Amino acid sequence: MSGPRPHDLTARQRAVAGDVYAAFLAQRPADVPPPFSVRMDFILDPGSAAGMLLLEVEAVAPVRFLGLHPSRVPAFARMIAARAAG
Repeated sequence: MSGPRPHDLTARQRAVAGDVYAAFLAQRPADVPPPFSVRMDFILDPGSAAGMLLLEVEAVAPVRFLGLHPSRVPAFARMIAARAAG
């Protein structure tokens, strides 16, 4: 059985998911494009103000897409190096 689809969420839950996505993107360097895919896992919690709790955010690195966007390879490499340096 799969979880609720986005259209099954309340307006508040959809707003919270949008806020989480925006906060995630705000943590990324400004000179790199957003990831090709971001998965956010929540657990529904109708008793909380948000209606759900964030479990994790997972971004899929565009490694397999670098061939399609060769001009972005240097920016992607800089981002990896910056993250590795701490």
